[in-house]
Amino acid sequence: MSDMAAMYLCQHGIPATSINGDRGQHLREQALSDFRNHKVSVLCATDVCARGIDVKQLDHVINMELPTDAITYVHRIGRTGRITNGWSTTFVEGGEYLLNEIADMIRESNEEVPESLKAAISGGGTTSANNVPVTGQRGIPAAADDNDDW
Repeated sequence: MSDMAAMYLCQHGIPATSINGDRGQHLREQALSDFRNHKVSVLCATDVCARGIDVKQLDHVINMELPTDAITYVHRIGRTGRITNGWSTTFVEGGEYLLNEIADMIRESNEEVPESLKAAISGGGTTSANNVPVTGQRGIPAAADDNDDW
């Protein structure tokens, strides 16, 4: 799906590439290099990119679907907000239990739960997207993971 999303964007004039587990290591490194060097403006990635990938000044992560667990969600959005203010947009259909978990993690980090997330929770988890601002270390719920690189 990440390959198809990148191809669709390219066909519509948006320079994009993809990175996923089905691509060889050389192709994954090339895609990441093209993104870091601004040869493409969009990197369509699977969870292969959720951890251990360092991209400076990444300002927006779009989750095409909600991951199966909150820690993966935190690592996905953790790509933003390191050096610059960033945003995470997540398309949601169902997953109310996970939305509650994410809201709890935001509250535990002494941040305000975004209205869009509250609406998704109260609406049974179905909404077009929820936008969560990510600023520096604030706004990113802490994850218990020895491999955290943020």
